[in-house]
Amino acid sequence: MEAGRDPATAARRVLGLGPSADLEQVTQAYRTLARAWHPDTNPDPAAPARLAQVVAAYRLLKHQAQAGTPPHDSGRAPAPAPTEPVHRPLRPRGAAVVAGPVRIHPLPPRD
Repeated sequence: MEAGRDPATAARRVLGLGPSADLEQVTQAYRTLARAWHPDTNPDPAAPARLAQVVAAYRLLKHQAQAGTPPHDSGRAPAPAPTEPVHRPLRPRGAAVVAGPVRIHPLPPRD
């Protein structure tokens, strides 16, 4: 990306986005440019370097967008801390584990 500028502004410029682009627009621009500049689909010798710029710009903008939200914010209330340790029953191991039937179809009769 360009030196001497705000990294987010330079990253948006690499992805061809304006300053008000949200995370969905960033992701869409990244996917489009990654497809266009991927060395497997673009024979241009500059394709790997351009793809590296696109990936770096996307990572920076994605990180900045996620840093603005509280960590582990999934929209659900956090689980309450257990007051006692949770005891789960042990799973059977070794000879206690029985496999299901092996043959699915009967064998043909022998002649």
